[in-house]
Amino acid sequence: MIDYSKIPGDGWTNPFKVGDKVVRMHDRHCGMKVGDLATVTDVFGRSIRLAEYGGMEASHAAYYFRAAIAGVDYDAAPAPASQPTPAYASAPAEGQAGGLKFDKGKRRWSLLMSKQGMLAAVRGVVDVLEFGAKKYAAHSWRQVEDNERRYLDGLQRHLDEILEHGLDARDGETGLLHIDHLNCNGLFLAELARAKGRDADTA
Repeated sequence: MIDYSKIPGDGWTNPFKVGDKVVRMHDRHCGMKVGDLATVTDVFGRSIRLAEYGGMEASHAAYYFRAAIAGVDYDAAPAPASQPTPAYASAPAEGQAGGLKFDKGKRRWSLLMSKQGMLAAVRGVVDVLEFGAKKYAAHSWRQVEDNERRYLDGLQRHLDEILEHGLDARDGETGLLHIDHLNCNGLFLAELARAKGRDADTA
């Protein structure tokens, strides 16, 4: 018999980190039953995302999971009888799943907007946009004439500087990284491409 009192986690906080092995402690759901193991690929708030089960996201993670202990066989492990139920883990409405959120097919913004993603690069682009907003006006890049060609030219100029001086080269006017200017021009073009597509759809 497994002594669940020795398994980390108090049911209230999120103790997990990316890469942790976890074991399901309560309630069978979405093909996952008590005793099943999984690997954490993302952590946000009280939730975790699992590498297995289609990238399933599990909310109230510390209530439904514990850190797996190496060498323990969980296959026939019973659910603990005395696990407290946190206030936020109230019974689901009829027809709803308790403690799980199904995001398959939805955008995973945490792949970009997180420390494990590319948050620092996004901040660099925002710095470029702020410089432009002070010099011209916020969102004025949308009104630039012949904008597609000019942003392609700008992107190429910054790329040339990177190729000549390295990835950490900085723009002489703004003091910001050329790669951040390049990324900003790329986003301008990506927005213009999508706007062009919308115009074509409604023409």
